[in-house]
Amino acid sequence: MLAAGAAELVALSPDAIVAANSQAIEAALAQTSSIPIVMVGASHPVEAGFIKSLASPGSNVTGVTNQLNDVDFKALGLLREAKPGIDRVGVLYTPSNAGSALAVKQLLATPPSALGLSIIPVPIDRPAEIETAFALIDREGLRGLQVHPTPVISTSARIAA
Repeated sequence: MLAAGAAELVALSPDAIVAANSQAIEAALAQTSSIPIVMVGASHPVEAGFIKSLASPGSNVTGVTNQLNDVDFKALGLLREAKPGIDRVGVLYTPSNAGSALAVKQLLATPPSALGLSIIPVPIDRPAEIETAFALIDREGLRGLQVHPTPVISTSARIAA
């Protein structure tokens, strides 16, 4: 769906393209290397290969990043403060979203002792998977959940932002 929309947009020869998430950036980059792409709120743009560095993008992508990797650790610390004794937390994420997938990979690579808790990944790539995600949360007995603000998750009827 995003690929077709990006192709349509590029065919219009705009002066710039604004992409609000990693999936939109990927779709736009697949269609053009010359039209400027302004990322808004994308996570892990360097690791996802959208840019070479924050200081010098080195491509037609520029903009702002939410630095989800930094925010994730801070949010988990706040959760531990709000719910003392919590030892396992689910992370609702979208595997097909580069930023979300990279953030979970980074969290899983961090020893539980450094985070102060264990991370249980809860994937959702389509709105139809939300019931399966909630079943996993129940089955694992998770009492804390970090939610990545991906398009799939944000538009799911059972998730309140």
